Parts: sequence; structure tokens; C-alpha cells
Amino acid sequence: MSSSSDGQGFRRSSQRVVVVTQVAESRTEDLNRRRRNYAIAMAIRTLSFVLIFFVPGVWKLVPLLAAAVLPVLAVMFANALDHHQPPPISEEPDPRLALTSGAEIIKGEVVADEDPSATDDPPQPG
Repeated sequence: MSSSSDGQGFRRSSQRVVVVTQVAESRTEDLNRRRRNYAIAMAIRTLSFVLIFFVPGVWKLVPLLAAAVLPVLAVMFANALDHHQPPPISEEPDPRLALTSGAEIIKGEVVADEDPSATDDPPQPG
């Protein structure tokens, strides 16, 4: 995985970052939502059948038509997939998310020791 620095201490990965708020609905949640919507549609259809006996005259056609059309619509909506695309992720890092240490930065240079045996490192077994 390659990454580059943008000069501000941020590292950008070459892979797309997935933000947790943009993740698709889980399979279980999707299935539960579709089942609930289908059950609601079938409850309305059952109510339409019952209304046929209580609605007078030509108005009986309205619940009859609803009872005939609802199964088709319920299946279509229950099998519908979520085709919404998540909004694009900004490539620029949010400066509010940058970690700051609050410490002062001391500029300087690294100088190598002249005597390599004078280091504080313990001897390596060998």
C-alpha cells in the first residue's frame, strides 16, 4: 500500500477511505425492513377486502382495486434494491481532525557519535 504525505503531517492512502456513516445497510437490516414493508402492504390489502363489505355502491371498486394492485406493488417495493450512491469523500483532510500535541517543536540536527562503542545500547548476543 502506497501512501504520500501532503506536507501537513497527513498521510493519504491510495485506497478509498470508507466513512462509517456512508456504509450501506447490513443484509439483516435490509431484509427486516423489506419484510416489515411487505407485511404493512398485506395488512392494508386485508383491510381493503374487509372494506368491500362496508362501502356502499360503486365505491366498492376502490378497495377491490386496492386489494388487486397492492400485492404487485408490495413485491416490487420489497425486492427493490437501494441504489443510492454515497456522497463523494473529500480528498482534503479536515484540519479540525488533526492531532496536535500542544508541545513546542524544537528545530535542530542529528549528529552521529564519533565513537561507535560509546552508545547506550546493550551488547547484542552473538
